[in-house]
Amino acid sequence: GKRVDLICYDTKGDAQEAVNVAKRLCAQDQVCAIIGPNASGQCIAIQSVLDQYKISDMSTVATNEKVTMQDGQLKEYNFRVCFLDPFQGTVLANYASSELKAKKAYCLGENGNEYDQGLVTFFKQAFEKAGGTVVTDSFPKDNSDFSSYLNKAKDQGCDVIFAPVSIAYSTQLVSQAASLNDDTVSAVTAMGYDVYYVALEALKAAGSTDPAKVMEALPGVTYDGVSGHIAFDETGDAIRDTAYIKTIDSAANAWKFVTQQK
Repeated sequence: GKRVDLICYDTKGDAQEAVNVAKRLCAQDQVCAIIGPNASGQCIAIQSVLDQYKISDMSTVATNEKVTMQDGQLKEYNFRVCFLDPFQGTVLANYASSELKAKKAYCLGENGNEYDQGLVTFFKQAFEKAGGTVVTDSFPKDNSDFSSYLNKAKDQGCDVIFAPVSIAYSTQLVSQAASLNDDTVSAVTAMGYDVYYVALEALKAAGSTDPAKVMEALPGVTYDGVSGHIAFDETGDAIRDTAYIKTIDSAANAWKFVTQQK
């Protein structure tokens, strides 16, 4: 029954631009809360702005542990509704090992990308713990030809490719891998829908658009979204311990349930 005005800016995938956008939203637009940015590096960068203006932020897919806690210091204005890197990397490594029966994995990420490299690290740890071996590799920013990396994975005798990269890269990777008859396991999530409704629940609970009251209400918000039940722990991370692995059924043009992983 209330009108919600969404003010949207493009961070251009850049940490400094994310800071500029956050300042504009807080100082100029005087928003009551912020949704996004997606990337962990950008979320970490805007922390000082959130502290200055005392505005809460709810990220969609910023999975790096440092988003809400760094060096034992709580970042009180940062919340998120997604899985964290340690959970995602472990779940996908266990899936590759137990379900795909993979013994050797090729891990590929963008050079210098904290999201990619963080997930590769946790995947590697879990996959090796399960008895497998890992080959890691990186590609430069704006790369479009992945044939050399895919051929390297084949030459190295890898059973599976783990590439937790952006949508722009993953679409190229998948299509190029398909031509080589390879399977790609990628970490993809869509949390924008859920985080928006979590924000609305916070506004309802606060009974106000006062940023301080929204911030006060957020820790107690719960919501049953398309990605499951969402509630926050003491650091502002969504409490999540279960993932559902699905694949595309091309014939039916629908998702097919594979397994549930803790």
